[in-house]
Amino acid sequence: MSPKRRYPPRPLLGVSAIIPHQGRVLLVQRGRAPLKGLWSFPGGLVKTGESLEAAVRRELAEETGTQARFTAPPEPREIIVRDANGQVEHHYVLMVFAGDYEGGEARPGGDAAAVKWAGRSQAARLPLTDGALELIDRFLDG
Repeated sequence: MSPKRRYPPRPLLGVSAIIPHQGRVLLVQRGRAPLKGLWSFPGGLVKTGESLEAAVRRELAEETGTQARFTAPPEPREIIVRDANGQVEHHYVLMVFAGDYEGGEARPGGDAAAVKWAGRSQAARLPLTDGALELIDRFLDG
């Protein structure tokens, strides 16, 4: 992990993708801090000069090997992690995109330790990032 991500002078911009498909949603297990071991949606930081949609497509492909079509505007979310002294160790502003699965065989890549398609009840039993279950409930039918 880049040292610039810890104790940043300002929030870092990231993207995330919610991909519902056949009663399940695509999840990745984070392979690196600050959320190592937790399950969430594929995503990562936006590169300088990269559009938000290009970033979410790239991150989805890198972390899962899949593609999606995004039609709705992204929804902003924040991740703020404080250290034991209360200092902000990590601060991310995420633009969360919901999309329709278009193809690709889900497999872990990038900083994803694992990838899985999970229904709501299976996802609820996983150690999820804050707010992930709420988004699953909103975007997953059934």
